[in-house]
Amino acid sequence: HFSNAGFPCPIMQSPSDHFLRAINTDFDRIIAMCKTWQ
Repeated sequence: HFSNAGFPCPIMQSPSDHFLRAINTDFDRIIAMCKTWQ
């Protein structure tokens, strides 16, 4: 269903992670911030 809406899930990616990235525009920014804290 998600690919029919123009958001196909990339190969080797979790569908749930893909869904979260598509609906949450801050997801990549938060991941980058967490990596700098490590």
